[in-house]
Amino acid sequence: MRAIRVSEHDNGLRLGHYEPGNGTSYRAIAVPWNIDEYQQALGTVSDGWLVVSCNTARAYLFQRGGFLLDEYIAKHLGGGEGDYPHLGDVVRTLLARPGPGPGPGPREEMP
Repeated sequence: MRAIRVSEHDNGLRLGHYEPGNGTSYRAIAVPWNIDEYQQALGTVSDGWLVVSCNTARAYLFQRGGFLLDEYIAKHLGGGEGDYPHLGDVVRTLLARPGPGPGPGPREEMP
């Protein structure tokens, strides 16, 4: 199992990549979001993150803080049975938010 790799860019964009050893590569993108306006299926967040799952091609707006469960992430970003907790760990690591259990493990900065 490798660490969750995160690269951060000047504009606040974060890219996350995780290969937990189950044969799947989990990737997600997080972009800072501060537009306080209803965004249809994405919801409304005045200070948070727009997160895109590269595995499911789905996006959702997440608040900046608070506890984040796999069930909530799966409800909005989708994914199959075997994708959690792995995809959830990538999202929690990108957003620096707590979740269930001991956490996603080590985080490694990507070049």
